[in-house]
Amino acid sequence: MKKRIEWVDVFKGIAILLVVIGHSNSPINGYIYSFHMAAFLFISGFLCSYKNKDILEYSLKKIYTLIIPFILSNVGFIILVEIIIKLQKKKYFYVPDNVGFLKKLYLFFTQNIGVDLAGATWFLLVLFQITILFFFFKKYLIKRNIYYFLFSLLLFIYGYYLAIVLKKRFQGLLDLVFIGQFYYTIGYIFKEYRVLDKIDKKKYIKNSLLLFSLVLFYVFNNVFPSYVDFPSRGFRNPFFEVIASISGVYILFYISKLIENSKIKFMKQEFIKYGKNSLSILIFHFLAFRIIFFVGYKLKFFSKEQLSNLVPISKNNYWLVLSILSIYISILCMKPFSSLSKKLRKIIKNSNYYIKIKKYINK
Repeated sequence: MKKRIEWVDVFKGIAILLVVIGHSNSPINGYIYSFHMAAFLFISGFLCSYKNKDILEYSLKKIYTLIIPFILSNVGFIILVEIIIKLQKKKYFYVPDNVGFLKKLYLFFTQNIGVDLAGATWFLLVLFQITILFFFFKKYLIKRNIYYFLFSLLLFIYGYYLAIVLKKRFQGLLDLVFIGQFYYTIGYIFKEYRVLDKIDKKKYIKNSLLLFSLVLFYVFNNVFPSYVDFPSRGFRNPFFEVIASISGVYILFYISKLIENSKIKFMKQEFIKYGKNSLSILIFHFLAFRIIFFVGYKLKFFSKEQLSNLVPISKNNYWLVLSILSIYISILCMKPFSSLSKKLRKIIKNSNYYIKIKKYINK
């Protein structure tokens, strides 16, 4: 088993915390939305390891870690919403609709339309396609890093063209795949050339880059706002948004290294815990919001109107408490989900179909 890199777990922990804070309607959302998805895609590319794997082995690993959680969470939330609709007496959460359970399943599997509680899982589908696209083209077609980078840049520009000019929406979120893969590629190239390791060893360069990144991050969030919202295609200027994203990623790296080397062990361990549980937090934090809203309503802290909304309905001063509580609730929710996911992986791996394909590829 590979040894985990602490600053990477801290990086992922801060990034997932920012995702949750961004959904809590915080006053710092403008800054968060300028780089938080790019940060996740960057670190995913940074962790990419494909060279010693065949296409079946690699694809199955990504199906296990991304597609199975995507399907299980969406189907599970569809079932949960149906139960809530049937059991709720005062229509706290949902107004009953004419779309039955089977119809909702059909819409999910054919048109990728899920329920609100699964609102963050689009990222799993996009990341899966990015990893497969990267593996296929990088391993078999475009092996030199410089050529692949140029290819990735062209896909990125085309993704913006689809999203902004043509305004085309794809069921498989292809435009988001083309845009997101560029940050994934940058992460991979940074790892290949040990860019962050080299910077980290030179204190003057490391601190100078921090200052430069802070200036860029401020400019491209205040002078040239770079608020990016992937699922709603909230894109404007790709040049500004790349600069804001990369500067934000570097600032996050710098902070992660500070926390890694910090003497405040509790803080480091908490962010590492968030990073290791980023999948569960991504999947369950909207459900955690609803649980907190319901308890808060019973305690007369939230209005009844808030119960039917996925996120806080207005700017608020409790966003940080809401975010932290939802993270711990999400981690608790993951245990039964993880157990079911492991059983499905085992069934797939032991199936005759899988064994036959494996034998065919290994011939």
